[in-house]
Amino acid sequence: MKPHSIILLLLLCAPNAGAEEKKFEQPELIIDEKFTIELAAAPPLVKHPMLATLDPQGRMFISESDGQNLQKAELLKQRPRFVRMLEDTDRDGIYDKSTIF
Repeated sequence: MKPHSIILLLLLCAPNAGAEEKKFEQPELIIDEKFTIELAAAPPLVKHPMLATLDPQGRMFISESDGQNLQKAELLKQRPRFVRMLEDTDRDGIYDKSTIF
């Protein structure tokens, strides 16, 4: 499994935030012993991730929703989706800066 796949898997396993914020609990994952899993981003930086990729500078680009489950007509009116860019500005392996496009 590639490191990008592990990051995407972690993002997809992140809990959805409801009316009240829930404490993030990392799920138990079983992986090959050649790999390690480390949390790179969690709420409040990321709340409803759908897809993610990394660029050559190590920035993570995430397709994120606002958590609503709307019908097509409402989605076209509101467009509650966006792309978020996460950066690790202090180079400690944890994303700490978020920019929404």
